[in-house]
Amino acid sequence: MDTREVDIIQEFARGGEKAFRVLYDRYVVALRYFAAKYVTDEDVIEDVVQDAFVALWEKRMEFRVENAVKAYLYKAVRHDCLNLLRHRQVENKYAERMIREGDDVQLDNIARTVIANNRADCHIALHWDSTTSDKGAFYMSVPETASYRSMEPVASHWQEHHKLGDSLLTGLKGAGVKIFSSGKMAMDLTQTSYSTVPSIDIELGDKASNHSAAVLEQLGNGLADGVDLFFGN
Repeated sequence: MDTREVDIIQEFARGGEKAFRVLYDRYVVALRYFAAKYVTDEDVIEDVVQDAFVALWEKRMEFRVENAVKAYLYKAVRHDCLNLLRHRQVENKYAERMIREGDDVQLDNIARTVIANNRADCHIALHWDSTTSDKGAFYMSVPETASYRSMEPVASHWQEHHKLGDSLLTGLKGAGVKIFSSGKMAMDLTQTSYSTVPSIDIELGDKASNHSAAVLEQLGNGLADGVDLFFGN
């Protein structure tokens, strides 16, 4: 290990601002290019990179070698970029949303629907289909069966479900997302059978689709635009 490298890391761990500046100048440009692989907004890129350096400074006493510093910075930038889908929804003030992850993963469809009915302005379930043809996005529409559409709460809400689904497709199309066939597939779902708020299950692709961070951001932008369209924002 180079002696100068050891000196820089030791000085940095002790709180040396000059050493921190050396590390900052060494990695800041490369980190901006790295973040740009995930997001395109220059202000967001700058915020993500600066946040990574702030976090690095706060943890400075934990580092003994420069490779660990480099690895930490890249990991921090990547982590923040991959969270942009969630962050963008929050910034658009869609505080009530159902994301099937973490502790919520054990909730069944009825439980999540009941929670949405009581807590949300709409219920959007996001999935990727199990096929392997990269079919594109589509939503599950309410079947054209008279007996099904005439029972409550379906009878009072199915048109709003479809309006939400069509709005999401419009937003996704505008973001350049591939749409499957007509964009809808009739399906009798627990979610729409019990929903009393606008509710839709939308498939964003399948196993063969591109799942990169850049595409996730594209999907997030399209979905957020679709929600804006639905609510008239």
